[in-house]
Amino acid sequence: MYLNYASAQSSFVEFAESALCADDGQGVGVSVADFNNDGFEDLYITFRSQPDILYKNINGEYFENITSSAGISQLSKSQAAAWGDFDNDGWIDLFVASQNKGKRLYQNNGDETFTERAFEAGVQTETNTTSIALSDIDNDGLLDIYTANLGEENTLYKNNGNWTFTNYVYFYNATDDQISMGIAFFDFDNDKDDDLYLSHDANQAAILYENNGQGFLTNIAGALGVNVAKNGMGLDVGDLNNDGWLDLYLANLGPNNLFINQNGTSFLDRSEESEVDEGGMGWGINIFDYNNDTRQDIFVANDSYFAPFPNVLYTNQGDLQFTKSHDAHELATLAGSYGTAVLDFNNDGKEDLFVCNTHQDRNYFYTNQTDSTNNWIDLQLEGTLTNKTAIGTRVLIEAGDFKTTDQIMSGSGWASQNRLALHFGLGTHEVIDRITIFWPRSENQILENIAVNQILKIKEPEVTQANTIEQNNDWYLFPNPGTDVTGIKGIRDLHSPIKIEIYNSQGKLLDEHNLSSSLEINTSALVAGVYYFKMIQKGEHRVLKYLKL
Repeated sequence: MYLNYASAQSSFVEFAESALCADDGQGVGVSVADFNNDGFEDLYITFRSQPDILYKNINGEYFENITSSAGISQLSKSQAAAWGDFDNDGWIDLFVASQNKGKRLYQNNGDETFTERAFEAGVQTETNTTSIALSDIDNDGLLDIYTANLGEENTLYKNNGNWTFTNYVYFYNATDDQISMGIAFFDFDNDKDDDLYLSHDANQAAILYENNGQGFLTNIAGALGVNVAKNGMGLDVGDLNNDGWLDLYLANLGPNNLFINQNGTSFLDRSEESEVDEGGMGWGINIFDYNNDTRQDIFVANDSYFAPFPNVLYTNQGDLQFTKSHDAHELATLAGSYGTAVLDFNNDGKEDLFVCNTHQDRNYFYTNQTDSTNNWIDLQLEGTLTNKTAIGTRVLIEAGDFKTTDQIMSGSGWASQNRLALHFGLGTHEVIDRITIFWPRSENQILENIAVNQILKIKEPEVTQANTIEQNNDWYLFPNPGTDVTGIKGIRDLHSPIKIEIYNSQGKLLDEHNLSSSLEINTSALVAGVYYFKMIQKGEHRVLKYLKL
């Protein structure tokens, strides 16, 4: 056997005061990124009753509060923050949202300072935002921003590539206006585009939006069995049974839910059988392999002031069986915990935890001191055609008869963001047979015979894009790029009318066509540039990108 089933006991030590990050002030969320490219992961903390804090990691020894010198301005009642490289310049930027107090968009200047650009970028709107997630939803190489709003229509800011954004929430059919809470972009069907899951409070059904590859979203939660209607809060994803498909864990007020992905065709609720359905007021969720034994574990942060349940760590025993880790006594606090995130503070190959506490408790930082000799690998990806931060990129690890998958995500849990590196526990494996990287905008990359216990930096191969725009698998435009006339190819039903809506790159509707016989569109009136054709036939939608020469 390749696994050491007598895995070491967990040992998390609360270290916030020694690491100089034990601030109180009603912490809400925490977001992790190496913003200054020094090789150590930094923290951004949102607070309800004091200004936010940007902590610089000093060589894996302690954190330094550099909020003022970095140019981070106060945002009253901050809620969520997300890191992503919006201009693909190699310096990661920051988006912050509050509760009805506007937003901030910080451009990283590359010298440990930031320039605030929300107003000129078009994202300075006062919505009651609960969570943020970033994704290149239309696969154009630029990161877009999705905000989940409480009782208001959500927003989907499309990145125009010039430090401006346009709300495309109608165009992409992501118009949820319910009590939105947790949010996560992840590729549930392994087709190399980001799908979107939204949890709701007030017994409103959750949503799973399937991405058609062009950014158009369709809610299929009911068909796949994940339209749970509870008081949903945070959520996270991971490959909990090592089958190469990402599963879903949802925290609620009351019993939590574990949904196991059935090869991208449906989800199976295994909450009770796996004994991970304990109640409480669940908020932050982290799926990670804390003891590097090849099996991902689950940490749940509870607001114990609302319901008297402590935070809990579920240790994965294999075969979707979990046990509560009572030995992780320092994690099992009765604080009012909310947002949480995973990081590797000192690059030792054991992932640590930061927990925000919202009531009368200061924040907690737990260093992972688990006594384990299990092997591991850390993958730090850099996109070229794909967005520079590689958000949305999925990786499959294979060693012997062991395999598992994970994806780089910006935004998960509750109002928080985990590290942007992918960490895999390898148990007693001493070599990785194969690493397959599913870059969203290029061919899959395969690495073989990789040594363990290392931080491996991988850059997407630089390849020349084809001189035609990638089309939907069945409907496509030809010629594309084109000049005066383009035709629609791949239509299955040639007898049903087709409605065509033409939008510019800012999401403005320019023209409409109703085609019944000819499948050609006169594009002579369009100036040179990028356009989006929304094709509607018998209730079915396609969104195709068109380049006018």
